[in-house]
Amino acid sequence: MTPALEPYPAYRDSGLPWLGDVPKHWEVRRLKSCVKDVIDMTREREPGDNYVALEHVESWTGKTSDVDLDTSFESQVKRFRPNDVLFGKLRPYLAKTTRPDREGVCVGEFLVLRSCSGNPLPSYLEASLRSRPVIDAIDASTFGAKMPRADWRFIGNMGFPLPPLSEQAAIARYLDHVGERVDFYIGAKERLIALLNEKKQAIVNRAVTRGLDPSAPMKPTDIDWMPEAPAHWEIVKLKRLARMRSGEGITAETIREIGPYRVFGGNGIRGHTDRFTHDGVFALIGRQGALCGNVHLASGQFWASEHAIVASLKAPNNIRWFVDLLRIMNLNQYSEAAAQPGLAVDHIVNLYIPAPPKDEQEAIARYLSDESNDLDTAIDRARRQIGLLREYRERLISDVVTGKLDVREARAGNGGSS
Repeated sequence: MTPALEPYPAYRDSGLPWLGDVPKHWEVRRLKSCVKDVIDMTREREPGDNYVALEHVESWTGKTSDVDLDTSFESQVKRFRPNDVLFGKLRPYLAKTTRPDREGVCVGEFLVLRSCSGNPLPSYLEASLRSRPVIDAIDASTFGAKMPRADWRFIGNMGFPLPPLSEQAAIARYLDHVGERVDFYIGAKERLIALLNEKKQAIVNRAVTRGLDPSAPMKPTDIDWMPEAPAHWEIVKLKRLARMRSGEGITAETIREIGPYRVFGGNGIRGHTDRFTHDGVFALIGRQGALCGNVHLASGQFWASEHAIVASLKAPNNIRWFVDLLRIMNLNQYSEAAAQPGLAVDHIVNLYIPAPPKDEQEAIARYLSDESNDLDTAIDRARRQIGLLREYRERLISDVVTGKLDVREARAGNGGSS
């Protein structure tokens, strides 16, 4: 992706275990000697001010999502200037570090860091504070088990590698260039995954709603998401094919006594009064929250919490056909409005669905399995490639900002300031 980089010609011991050797001509200084922790608190948001909360910053890239200019806040926030570096001190292992290009305000869970005299360059400071060695060193210093936070007193006293300004600029330019190329390749892979998923969804929709015989006569169904179906298919209520129930109360002590089985639904303290066993394969449906309407296959012994619905299919129907049917129904659309969206079992079981004969269910399931294999393989390959690209970028940033690789001759002739 980029020309091979070489180490610097000479190194010296930095005196910092987490940093190791640095180029001989680099300085190592405490961060607080050249960077200020700016605490300019306010309750006001000026017209046009940027607003940054932790959820707006992407981990390890610093990309920020757009925020509605009318977004309001109740507590005090910190004011920052363009090119200040915002470092997320809550759960620092998430590496939520960004450098806004316009002034604004941010939540108090950010440190607002400003170069005292232009050294370090903001672009180099940002890249360094997002590098794996720095993040790991800061994360090791955190306090609080559930909500670990970093403290400026530790970060400010950290030894910090400081190349000459010309090298800082070269490092920032190089990493920007590589980052753009990595983002381009990742974007291409994400578009490929989206296209493959669209193709897979189209294949599933066609098979589950129209069958495998394109010449089969059709009939109207009065089902919103499926206006017609093969004429010989039955249209029945879902409860005719499957039994459904959601989780009930059970204590953690009972789980310990009976068995520490898998828990579906995201809650390890509540589940069914009777555990499910390997005697069958079940369709698991997310009942509440962000996973509302998601459908998965499950077998073996497990607990299901009140956040999951378990559907056991009546004989002689095919469970894999049934799961694909539930997925294309988009069950989330039937959730009831509340503080958290939720599915009511009594409502779901009374929905109308198409029911092909058993042999057609099995034929559809086999067809979809065969058609999906190649697509799933291609999707998995693209996801692995995205993961490798992200690892490459992360490793390269770490090696460059800590002086393990020399970029002074890379991208020769590319001017510009940082």
